[in-house]
Amino acid sequence: AFQSLLTPEVAAIAGGRTERVIAPACGHESRRTEDFDLLSIPRAKSVDEGLRVFFCEEPSGDTYHCTTCNSKQAFSLRTVLVNLPEVLILSPTMFEMDFLTFESRKVTAPFVIPSGLDMKVAEFSPSAPPDLDTQYELAGVIAHHGPTAASGAFSVVYENQGTWCKWFGDQEPVTEGPDTLAELRKQAAVEGPIVPVLLAY
Repeated sequence: AFQSLLTPEVAAIAGGRTERVIAPACGHESRRTEDFDLLSIPRAKSVDEGLRVFFCEEPSGDTYHCTTCNSKQAFSLRTVLVNLPEVLILSPTMFEMDFLTFESRKVTAPFVIPSGLDMKVAEFSPSAPPDLDTQYELAGVIAHHGPTAASGAFSVVYENQGTWCKWFGDQEPVTEGPDTLAELRKQAAVEGPIVPVLLAY
């Protein structure tokens, strides 16, 4: 069941990623490697597009003291993958800040949920295994239903022994059938109150 994908036992089968801090002025680069099983990606039109943005080099807007040239430098950040987890969990951005009201606003833009995912869209470290399997199949989706960030409910659509199921609170029975996933994908593909917030592959 989809719920089992979020257990500590599965989370322990993690991938590895390296965060690179790059000082363009002198070329100095520092790296920090850590385990991961979840990637928080920008909300774009699709998962692939969100991943491409996530793995782009991005200016930090801050400065730090570079030990190579002994000066304060602007720097940029980039994430590269060392390995992939057995279960990959993606969290598209659900809220954004409204700087006019300084309140969180729910992002309701259309979003495409692919059944399959190829992580070749990511950048990999030279130390990554050469035979790394980058193919994933969709296992489940958690979606938020509601007009605002402060209201609504969550549903879970998940694959269980070849059957797609939908859970929408303890007060409703679990529904089964291929239409459960097809309906959610159709709802997410248009702007509206139903948005995916967690995808498991």
